Amino acid sequence: MEKPTKKGVAPPMAWRTRLSILAAGCLTDATCRADGTINRRLLNFLDPHVPPSAAPRNGVASRDVVVDPAIPLRARLFYPCPSGGGGGTGDATKPLPVVVFFHGGGFAFLSAASRAYDAACRRIARYAGAAVLSVDYRRSPEHRYPTPYDDGLAALRFLDDRLAGLIAIQPFFGGEERTPAELRLVGAPIVSVPRTDWLWRAFLPPGADRTHEAAHAASPAGAAGIDSPAFPPATVVIGGYDPLQDWQRRYCETLRGKGKAVRVLDYPDAIHAFYIFPEFAEARDLMLRIKDIVAGGGGEH
Repeated sequence: MEKPTKKGVAPPMAWRTRLSILAAGCLTDATCRADGTINRRLLNFLDPHVPPSAAPRNGVASRDVVVDPAIPLRARLFYPCPSGGGGGTGDATKPLPVVVFFHGGGFAFLSAASRAYDAACRRIARYAGAAVLSVDYRRSPEHRYPTPYDDGLAALRFLDDRLAGLIAIQPFFGGEERTPAELRLVGAPIVSVPRTDWLWRAFLPPGADRTHEAAHAASPAGAAGIDSPAFPPATVVIGGYDPLQDWQRRYCETLRGKGKAVRVLDYPDAIHAFYIFPEFAEARDLMLRIKDIVAGGGGEH
């Protein structure tokens, strides 16, 4: 009788992709200091900023805007060009829906001008035929909780419009316990328990642990406000090779427990942050799903 094959910690992938993912992990590890700070000079060298482009690139132009000059808080605005093809409507007079994008990086790394997120936002704008406002929120450990959240709220107020929907792509949650996925996927790409532990220590208020409301979204404090009528229908994206997936599923259960509409997009063979690697089939599928969600106005599930 054959023994069942043990599932690894990453799906099969091309060697170029594997090298890119390995480099991303090395970037974070190389710039984290033991004292809880980040070597920003080295990080800026390893993650050089991509300038905005008034001339369309892949059918999408971009420019940097000031959201709040008092902070100062900036964002990068991406918008599809009618002649660019792709996912746009081709009608320059038609108002565009707006996707407000908060980039990944554990609240500490990367930016709206990072190459990976500049390219990802261009793809979203092109596929969805939408403007994308990528918020360049302030990062920890220099700016701990609640500063990045405050910057996100400032960006929403800048638009001064209602939220039609929420797309949470592998959201960053955690807790003091180690979940089955965290224990099973030791050594998974991009995300690991030592990395996330370091990020939470850098982000949370001094003295707080991972039961804090900003980390533990399924806790009563973390769920505060979800039952507001203003909280929109949610789509939560989960990857089968993401160590954070159990926390993300608990978040979905919390939303449902509050009577909220929740759609789960489950990608069994996806790693954390898969959507910034366009060579993955799941990345293209997600772009098409985002296009459908935006076209439906964020709508009920």
